[in-house]
Amino acid sequence: MSSFLSKAPRGIFILNHHGFGNVVLSLPLLQAISRWALNKCIVRVLFRSPEYFQLIQHEVVGIEPIYLHTRYEGFRGLCNIRMDFGGTADLLIAVPGIPVSTAVAVKLALGADHMAGEALPSKQWLFSVSAEKGWTKSILQSQQELALSLGLQMNSPYPVLNLLRTEDAWGRKAINHAFTKVPYPLIGVQCGAKEITKQWPVHSFGKALALLKSRFPELGVISFGSREEVASTAAARSVAGVIPWLDGVGKWTIRESLAILQRCDVLLSGDTGIMHMAASLGISTVSVFGPTSPERLAPLYAGGVFAKPTTSCHPCFRDKWTQCQCIELISPEEIVGLLERCLGSHDSSQVCSREHH
Repeated sequence: MSSFLSKAPRGIFILNHHGFGNVVLSLPLLQAISRWALNKCIVRVLFRSPEYFQLIQHEVVGIEPIYLHTRYEGFRGLCNIRMDFGGTADLLIAVPGIPVSTAVAVKLALGADHMAGEALPSKQWLFSVSAEKGWTKSILQSQQELALSLGLQMNSPYPVLNLLRTEDAWGRKAINHAFTKVPYPLIGVQCGAKEITKQWPVHSFGKALALLKSRFPELGVISFGSREEVASTAAARSVAGVIPWLDGVGKWTIRESLAILQRCDVLLSGDTGIMHMAASLGISTVSVFGPTSPERLAPLYAGGVFAKPTTSCHPCFRDKWTQCQCIELISPEEIVGLLERCLGSHDSSQVCSREHH
């Protein structure tokens, strides 16, 4: 038993309420905490909404999910946390990527004695246990360090998601229904991004797919994304030309998206949650990075590759968004080269990357 975790007899409260990618990345740490806490203390995890918990619900046991969007947003949300859970947790754990200011505010609302998380050196004094944050340091490395500091052993250093048999069968049936002949390669793509500075131009997505089609005549495409990304996907598809295409943008649940992702040979996207979902299934990813750091976020463990600008400002995002458009410097031709490189080798142990010059 960890001597530090044994200081939390009343319970553990975990902040994990950012994007889908953050939830996937946090899975090894959640698994280690939930295993330790089983039959010892309650573990509550704050997710953004039920859909985020559904993403990993079959991989963890013994946690109690609560949801930001139902009751716990903003200042009133902090008051509700105080009202609902004050005095019930001795330890607050903020998964890597959660801002220090958020962690401190929730710790005070809970009245927790201890706090663990990731922080820059100047902020580590606020934590009882911490991992040092760096702009080019992998979140997965920070997570491993945090787990070790808590006295936990993670079964895997990277996240692994599994499909239920029924989900796998549904995905296979959907692919067979959409294509008269299953294409090769079958490229998954997400053309949109919630943060505009992370958006690679949609015409660049389209041109990359058109170029890939000229080199792989049997190419097929599956598009992913939210309802807000319908227009950007349609624009990219228009540029790409005539390609067998299954469009799931705004149509599939999170678990259905996983089932379809499993059928892809490679996923092409920006720095988005779907990138991490694909990698956790063992699917190679080609990721176009703009303001954020691929060294920190790119899922290299599944044979992932990335392109990034080599501008002096990079990584431009350092806990604050700027108006940098450096992502536009990355060409479709470069991305096609990375796609061909991944398609040429399905060895998931191979890690390769390329920078834009």
